[in-house]
Amino acid sequence: MIHFQYDEAGACLRGSEVKPKLDRFIISQIASQGKHAKIDDSWWINPKKDDAGRVKQPSLNYKMRFDAGNSKPAHEVVDFPQKTHMIYYPSGIDMIITCYNEELEKAIKDLLPLFFLTHNFGTRQNKGFGSFLLKSNRTVDEQEAELKKHLYISGTNVYYFDIDINNIKTTKNITNYWIIEAIAVFYRDLKSGYNDGKYEYRPSYLMKKYFKLKQFEGKINDKRAMKQKIANTGLFKLKTNSGKGFAYFDNDNNEKEHVQMGGAINDAHYIRGLLGYAQQYTFRDVIYNGTDKKYSDFNVRFTVDGGIIKRFASPILFKPIFTDKNIPNRKARIYLIPDRYMLKKLFMADEKIVDAAANDIISDTVNNEIDDSSINTDAGANNGLSNNAVSGKQKFSDRTVNMTLKVEPKTNRKMSNDEIFVRRREASDLNNTCFKQNKDKMKLKLEYGYGVGFLDDFLEQASIFCECEENTIGFQKLKKSGREIG
Repeated sequence: MIHFQYDEAGACLRGSEVKPKLDRFIISQIASQGKHAKIDDSWWINPKKDDAGRVKQPSLNYKMRFDAGNSKPAHEVVDFPQKTHMIYYPSGIDMIITCYNEELEKAIKDLLPLFFLTHNFGTRQNKGFGSFLLKSNRTVDEQEAELKKHLYISGTNVYYFDIDINNIKTTKNITNYWIIEAIAVFYRDLKSGYNDGKYEYRPSYLMKKYFKLKQFEGKINDKRAMKQKIANTGLFKLKTNSGKGFAYFDNDNNEKEHVQMGGAINDAHYIRGLLGYAQQYTFRDVIYNGTDKKYSDFNVRFTVDGGIIKRFASPILFKPIFTDKNIPNRKARIYLIPDRYMLKKLFMADEKIVDAAANDIISDTVNNEIDDSSINTDAGANNGLSNNAVSGKQKFSDRTVNMTLKVEPKTNRKMSNDEIFVRRREASDLNNTCFKQNKDKMKLKLEYGYGVGFLDDFLEQASIFCECEENTIGFQKLKKSGREIG
């Protein structure tokens, strides 16, 4: 896992992160039992309620801590994407829970295995980092069966892909890093695609395949809109080996030609945002037409401003489970756990929901009963949003995302201070000329055809795409397991 206190003795899982998640999970699982499910006052640390009958501080009455003991972590530093400190405990760690309520203790014991099967922890937890499982005598098949049963509650299919260390091009000799790399490549190809600008290009499944379905005809995605915005200044050239998909490129006669991109920039959609907002996007090696230099001088950066939604994490969590019975493990199955509630938060754009984008909120409790129509915070749960949660609020279809543009100079160690100064001054002048000194904003729509059913349909279509022998995503085959009926 990635830990911000990696250099401190005993740094591992933190009770301050795990306990609130476990509290929410226990509450949501009880809520899923129906409107008559109850939580006794003795379960709460403080059962005091507000005027509406909701527990003011919905924290369950038990203590939790983690102890690495004498086990020494393997401190490993990786570039992902910048220098990142990872810790790994080959011998595992101890979890100590203190609880004096027998019924609550039983609920914790019953739900702990499933909780760790459906959650990761720490930084970049959605991408497979910080994955822990309880040590037990259960087989891999039994663990998978429990996870699938939970995921079937809210969907008819479970999605996963299998990886083998022998088939992964790992770049670092780091414990289990081959799993992280496989997830990273898969998710990149699923969302944004890959292009090194020279030899290798893999299209984004989301933008190049899924977005081209019939209901999106006449609309352009955010990546193409960004290219068109840059090219419309008339001062930049965007170039690839083929020239396809870019607004300007050089032909054989070294003349500027215009490529019709299709769609109108005022009908552009922030399609990648549906799989998580990025803080910024950068077009590298943009060539300024006003120079005779043979190399690229500038980058153009788009900074995302989602308005009231400042952050929106990926609604898909990747959970790795080793399937190889041998040690060290060399095979794994990566489950995709969709968080439909997170998408509901985005779609409804309700202030209460939006505020919970980074910190999930607890389901309402009224008179010790769990209201099964209230907001549910866990992936795989089948509860919807309460009507009160979205009344009078701005709807998803009315919203846009702003992107602010900025030209940034490219510099390197071989350049003199005078050259760096000139390059920065050129960038500042271009900012003022092209993008009104960072005040020029591009609006992208968030409205699109499917609504909250997007995530299920997207994964379904991706698995169908991978059924063709020649098709993969991130070099992997996305598979689905259907629920047995009867």
